[in-house]
Amino acid sequence: MYFLGILFAFGALFGWGFDDFTIQKSARKTGTFTTLLAIATVGSIVLLPLIYHDLGKLFANVSGIKLLLAASGVGVIAALLQFKALDRGKIFVMEPIMGLELPLTIAIAVIFLNESFSFIQFMLTATMFTGIILVTTKHHLDLHYHKRMLERGVILSLLAAIFMAVLNVAIGEASKEISPLITIWFTHTVIALIMVEYFLLYRRDKQKLRYSLHHYYKILLLVAFIDNLAWLSYGYAAKYIPISLAITISEAYIILASLLGLWVNKEKFQRHQIIGMGVAGVAVIILAYLHPG
Repeated sequence: MYFLGILFAFGALFGWGFDDFTIQKSARKTGTFTTLLAIATVGSIVLLPLIYHDLGKLFANVSGIKLLLAASGVGVIAALLQFKALDRGKIFVMEPIMGLELPLTIAIAVIFLNESFSFIQFMLTATMFTGIILVTTKHHLDLHYHKRMLERGVILSLLAAIFMAVLNVAIGEASKEISPLITIWFTHTVIALIMVEYFLLYRRDKQKLRYSLHHYYKILLLVAFIDNLAWLSYGYAAKYIPISLAITISEAYIILASLLGLWVNKEKFQRHQIIGMGVAGVAVIILAYLHPG
């Protein structure tokens, strides 16, 4: 099961990497709320046939419902902050800042869930995070992070990192206690209902929703498909391996998302970015190999 958890963690890595890239395109074309509605609705509808026979047990589990409701609430805030940050800012600036969810998630898991995290694991994670910073920095002079604080979307990215860390732990814990399928279905169903209520209240955005569904349905379906697969992969990873390890591996998605952004903009990779890729990649592989199963 340990090896399976590692595979799912890498699945989340690739899923979230493409997910952030497509979310940015979708949010800029259709809006943050429309993108979130599409992701949540598709997840709710597609996953329902897979979990409907377990609904009775789910609603009889009071503690499980409380955990899922908490995860859903945090999920709405985290997703809106993340989408807004990607919409307003440059992806290569936003990604490393949102990458702070990695140490924050590990800290929460270690402190509140009593997960073990050795010194070697800490050093490997720090090495990987350093690689992420190098990859997501276009020019070496931009490593002076006081300059990044002037960029648009930075505050949103910082808030998104905090809420995403809490969400990572909540989704991971719910996946262990209940199931990944039910966890993702429940949270996305709640988010979908909240988004539907929002569009019913705001008519102007409702008109934009109709336009987006008619003209941009392909990208909305694509981002919904990728996002749900990525979260399911993370849920199953957290079920089979510690949350701290699952998030450490999957967090390398930031590299993939940033590289996609650079590739689309047809920019050449700098030497420090190539070094960062190698450093982060080696650290992730070693960490997955050394962690006790």
